[in-house]
Amino acid sequence: ARGGRRGVAARALEVLENAARWRPKLPMVHTNLSLARLMTGDAEGALAAADHALVLDERHLPARFNRAAALEALGRRAEALAALDAVLAIDPAFAPAIASRKRLGAAGHP
Repeated sequence: ARGGRRGVAARALEVLENAARWRPKLPMVHTNLSLARLMTGDAEGALAAADHALVLDERHLPARFNRAAALEALGRRAEALAALDAVLAIDPAFAPAIASRKRLGAAGHP
């Protein structure tokens, strides 16, 4: 697999950066952009993209989840836990948030 996962993420990032310019009002574009930025090691950019998606749709669960992941990647554990709790307040059955909340909660204190 030439380039591996990071190479695929870098190509996706390029496509999604263009999509965000062409379709700036679609929350899912910014949500996917946040994931691609996370996968390429840009946690600050991932947080910004997730926040942008949430400005467009404050209840968009994937954006809320990506925001939590970005906060965790930035070492902001308490904020990540609060972001996961916000996801679960909207949808208590959102499996990725349940798993992340359990993992982060078991990791110790902030």
